[in-house]
Amino acid sequence: MEAEIKHLEGKILLLVDGVEASELIYNVEEGLMKITQIYTKPEYRGRGYARRLMKEALKLAGSKGLQVVPLCSYADSYMKKKGKMPITFKIAKTQL
Repeated sequence: MEAEIKHLEGKILLLVDGVEASELIYNVEEGLMKITQIYTKPEYRGRGYARRLMKEALKLAGSKGLQVVPLCSYADSYMKKKGKMPITFKIAKTQL
């Protein structure tokens, strides 16, 4: 199985053999990348696809100088587990 990452406006997809297996949804405003949802289809779970999408989102945010606000539970958990990331992030409730 070959997995590839595809960037669309407000979305990062992970495709396996051309089929959408996992997606990360985000929006950007005022210098913040707000990650609102990560979903992996049941038959593709347990393969690290959501983690790959988070890494890709952090790389994208870093390249654009954005701070990451994890609004979905997986993104929040990922950020807390990883601690310090290569970009600065903060959860700013007043900016949500």
